[in-house]
Amino acid sequence: MKRKWIALMMAAMMLAGVSGCAGKSAQKVEESSQAESETIIEDVEANVEQMLPLTDAVMCCLLEQGYTYTPEDPQVLWRMIYYVTPECSDQAVIDGDVMELPVSAVEEIAAALYSGYQGLPDISVVQDDRIGYNAEKDVYRFGLGDRGLSDYEMMNFATNEDGSVTMKVRLFDVTDDTTICEGTFVLQPNGGADGPYKYAISAAEIDAKL
Repeated sequence: MKRKWIALMMAAMMLAGVSGCAGKSAQKVEESSQAESETIIEDVEANVEQMLPLTDAVMCCLLEQGYTYTPEDPQVLWRMIYYVTPECSDQAVIDGDVMELPVSAVEEIAAALYSGYQGLPDISVVQDDRIGYNAEKDVYRFGLGDRGLSDYEMMNFATNEDGSVTMKVRLFDVTDDTTICEGTFVLQPNGGADGPYKYAISAAEIDAKL
């Protein structure tokens, strides 16, 4: 009888231990899921912010050139790329008043500027001596310019149900904080991108204020 009572006590203790472990495991899974969710949110925000220089370039290009966002047009795509290049000094070689960028860097920029990107278009269609290609070095060459007294900032962004992101960006005069224009962009996940841009622009509209 005594042995039977001891066996029952041991079984009860083992069940309590299993229940306690299960509770702790469930808690750990919940905490892990919460941490993972927070990480995803942080990654989205960081990757959206990484797109800011590109949205700035698109706004400046559309505003100054009088374009609409039509990156399937080689002229528009190359000029948008040109406006991005000042942000790429870490990958560039400066040769006098010209910036040289490797083909891979230009492809990364183009793929982020246009979600439907299928490869760099023929550069010979561009009627601009600030944009060229050096076949001997296998680099693209872009004339250095001055952006003037403007800067940009993100106003807000929201993640959509399909995984895309809608963001609003403001271009402003640094001398008096006057808004020059506001841009609304739709970003699509840039699937398989190994470079710095995890999103690609699929739509862009600007609202000029001046």
